[in-house]
Amino acid sequence: MARINPLMMRWMNDPERFIINEKEIIIETSPYTSLWSRTYFKNVTFNAPILIFPVEENFTFSAKVNFSFNEVDDQAGILVHANSDNYLKACVQCYDNSTNLLSTTLTSHGYSDIASREIGNFIQIVYLRLSHRDGDFLIENSFDGIHYKHMRMFHLKMREGHFNVGIYACSPYNSSFDAKFSNLEFSECLWDKYKEGEVRLWNSKID
Repeated sequence: MARINPLMMRWMNDPERFIINEKEIIIETSPYTSLWSRTYFKNVTFNAPILIFPVEENFTFSAKVNFSFNEVDDQAGILVHANSDNYLKACVQCYDNSTNLLSTTLTSHGYSDIASREIGNFIQIVYLRLSHRDGDFLIENSFDGIHYKHMRMFHLKMREGHFNVGIYACSPYNSSFDAKFSNLEFSECLWDKYKEGEVRLWNSKID
């Protein structure tokens, strides 16, 4: 996999405070920033800082995420973005004083959902990986950057096949924390094409 230079990416919703170089990005989140649309809370919030690059073809993108949360729903992760009504974010987020969540949120046609599982809050490093194949996507996570486990498989309709991929961090409540992103990598799709009748795991290849 090829390393991505963060300096070659572009911001959506510029953060107030950040550090960026050729190897890593540190975002200090601002209070009341989020990515969510309508479901349950009824509000539309799309003001989290996002660092992205454009993609058209099949691919695999991964990032190492370091975090130390201060408040419920503080979060950091990766995303694929078609527009503000259609995007997917995969992240680690704070749940309570002892628990964090590995979460995926798919926003489709302006409505967000969320699916998550618990992990201990002693974990402060997670690798997230996103693969795209012919309009379908696979999200995976790892704690060592080698062995990945399935989080979610989904379809996201893109306009003319154009979309953006990148990283984000936010604090939906009155909080702030530092999220560090490194080891940003991009390659041809590691998620094998399905062959009819094949019995297989959903996970992509192990690098």
